[in-house]
Amino acid sequence: MVLRYIHQTPVKAGLSRELAEYPWSSYNEYLGKQRIVDTELVSGLLDKDDFKAHNNYEASGKAMENEERRFLLSDKEAKEKMIALSGCNSASMFQKLDSSEIRRHICKFKDAGMSIRQISRLAGISKGVVERS
Repeated sequence: MVLRYIHQTPVKAGLSRELAEYPWSSYNEYLGKQRIVDTELVSGLLDKDDFKAHNNYEASGKAMENEERRFLLSDKEAKEKMIALSGCNSASMFQKLDSSEIRRHICKFKDAGMSIRQISRLAGISKGVVERS
């Protein structure tokens, strides 16, 4: 069912750990917290228990599967990791490092699960530099 694929995508993409956690999903509306989605058609086909079971069923398709699941870090978590990995307590301190050292740390940040935009924003380094590192 397409609806299951839509609801599972944020989990498979690592944007949330659970279906109900993703804030921009209609999943919770089908379970009774309706605000803007017309759930009548699906509710007529599946009761709430069947809906949950269907959406939590792990389909055999590999459309968005990764070898390993990576979850996005919050900015707070990312900043803590950046400090731990680089020893720099601020973006200005990080920017004063030698360019080869900056690139080396950026690679560590990426390996730790930080996105390119997140690294750029928190380190005060251009997105292009982060992408090339």
